[in-house]
Amino acid sequence: AINAFNAYSSYSNLENYNTMVTAYNEQLLPYGADITEENVRYVVELTDKKNADGTLVTDESGNAVKVPTGTITYWVEDTNLQNDKFFYFKALYKAEEGEITKTAEGYAFAYDFQKAKAYLQGANKTYYIDEAKVLANDERKTALESKVAELKTADAELSDEKAMEQAVVEYFTKPAQIAVKEAYETQVKKNTDFFWIKNIWVTDAAYKHPIMDYDTFTTEIAERSTCSCSTKSPWKGIAAYTKEGYNLVTGELGGYKNQANGYFILIALSIGTILLQQFVSMRSQKEQQKYSSVDGQGAGQQKMMMVVMTGMFAIFSFMYSSAFSIYLIVSNIFSLLSTLVINRFVDKSAEKKEAQAERAKYEKRFGGRVKAAQTAGKEAAKNKRNNKK
Repeated sequence: AINAFNAYSSYSNLENYNTMVTAYNEQLLPYGADITEENVRYVVELTDKKNADGTLVTDESGNAVKVPTGTITYWVEDTNLQNDKFFYFKALYKAEEGEITKTAEGYAFAYDFQKAKAYLQGANKTYYIDEAKVLANDERKTALESKVAELKTADAELSDEKAMEQAVVEYFTKPAQIAVKEAYETQVKKNTDFFWIKNIWVTDAAYKHPIMDYDTFTTEIAERSTCSCSTKSPWKGIAAYTKEGYNLVTGELGGYKNQANGYFILIALSIGTILLQQFVSMRSQKEQQKYSSVDGQGAGQQKMMMVVMTGMFAIFSFMYSSAFSIYLIVSNIFSLLSTLVINRFVDKSAEKKEAQAERAKYEKRFGGRVKAAQTAGKEAAKNKRNNKK
């Protein structure tokens, strides 16, 4: 149960973040580069070939022989500046999807464009702006050119390209962040609110927050995408799952990053219900505990178990999500009610059997008196009927 809840909490938090990323990206998509056979590019990643003993394989000139790693990286070129400004995607090479062949220039990859396009339109991508589409609008172009002039005045060494890139980022960032906030408040919150708790997939504690900081996000999310590109990669930009990207996407959610997610209520209830459940269980087994050992160690072991169980539940409540705390509370209450109901039936059954045993014992000891009393009772009933006649 713990692993299942932990995994689902990670999945839910990741899906909620992906909803916000989608809202951010939707503000950029109309200005993204078109994916066509003419502007899709790829690179075959290579690694040093090694012998069985781990030594490098070299050619006649002593250079290390390179072989494909099995990873193909696709990207889309900008339609205006012919720079890689839209997004990238790394796809694991599969033999049935194309063949890597060695050419005079290096390695070539025969691939299906539709499959490449599907990869590029997948979830693990970074969006960029096609400047040609951005500048096609005269009003937007004027605003950006004004911003470029302002940036260059502040930094005379800033190039026109860098100034335009910075101006475009600033122009689109705020509206995209506002769209993220709206998506969070209209879509995400209604799926995570639970009475006083802001995010049911986060611990019910004042030091936890409905929107996690990046370090907490990467710690609690079991599966996430990251940008593994280096500074020498033929593409650039911010992946949504890097620290910079995460902070960019959640830029308008600062208030939720500082807001208390809860007030320890579920944690207190978890501890309280397990204590009550253990106490009732111990009371129902009082006689059994009393005679379970000659020196009364059974009762001591039960008390120790109660302390251990309470400590475990307290740790679980602080470590895991509010949803898991709710599960613990419901489980404890169900166990408590089951114990009370079962004990009630057992006590009634025991009382009935005890009464029957006492009656049988009495009849055995005073059989004549019982028989005489039964006979007298029958005669009295018979005489009463005759008198009525």
